[in-house]
Amino acid sequence: MDKILAILYFVVGLIVVVSTFPEGNTAVLLLIVCVLIVNLIIRRSSENTLFLQKLFMVGLLLRVSLGTIIHVFELRDVTGPDSFMYDEMGSRIADIWLGNIHTYSDAYSQNALGMTGAGWGMKYFVAFIYSITGRNILAAQFCSAMDSGARKPFSRISDVVRVIIQMKVNSNSNNRGRWYCSI
Repeated sequence: MDKILAILYFVVGLIVVVSTFPEGNTAVLLLIVCVLIVNLIIRRSSENTLFLQKLFMVGLLLRVSLGTIIHVFELRDVTGPDSFMYDEMGSRIADIWLGNIHTYSDAYSQNALGMTGAGWGMKYFVAFIYSITGRNILAAQFCSAMDSGARKPFSRISDVVRVIIQMKVNSNSNNRGRWYCSI
């Protein structure tokens, strides 16, 4: 399984770099660094490290593959039109942070810098990525995939695994109420 997963990652990475050159190179490099950090965190903070790492890596592979298809075939307006807004606002915030925009008293900049309304956290997440990579929507998409993929093993799966372990330990107690509550 690990060899197959490594080969699939290599193939997908190669496809991303070739089909989305030059922005795919930066996106893949940033993703590799982020994945290494997340895998170190999973390894140090969990009791089921191999399972959670495989779950994270398989989920991320699917997300990156789908993100590449969306990017290459320009399906962003169909699958996630809000990404255009995050791209524009994140770029504006990154430009302000980097000093490329000196007057940010206009309404557009104030809207971008605002911390109210839906999606304000995503604007700043994209701006942080753009301040590292430059305006690269593929890098933002891959980091978003990595971020949401990393949240799942920590929040949901660890709870499910803990419940399953508790069910095995308590299987002799015949306590059905506990089993129903854990679902």
